[in-house]
Amino acid sequence: MSNVYIIYAADKLSSNASIPEVLDHNGIILFEAANQVPVQFAESNFRAAINDTKDYPDGGNLQPVTINGYFGCVGGNIAHGVNWATETTYYQLIANKNYPLQQLIEIAQSIPVN
Repeated sequence: MSNVYIIYAADKLSSNASIPEVLDHNGIILFEAANQVPVQFAESNFRAAINDTKDYPDGGNLQPVTINGYFGCVGGNIAHGVNWATETTYYQLIANKNYPLQQLIEIAQSIPVN
């Protein structure tokens, strides 16, 4: 599996728009890549990230989330993101920090998992 980026934006973006440019235009980015580690190891990494950010100021701390039965994390203070992994695929869904986390979670839940 190659890395896949899917971008949704209300405005037309240049073909070489950077991630910050997409987010500045209220775009949403879905990144998919082959999961190179056992799903338990991915979960362990998400739990470590949650623990590492628990004292972050400005609401940047990550929170646990379950997406279609798979453990992940949600949050962020620069951008909002949902990260999770299945046995075969790592997913990251990101949007501008003003985008409601609950809506990102709902979008993530609607993505068919591999």
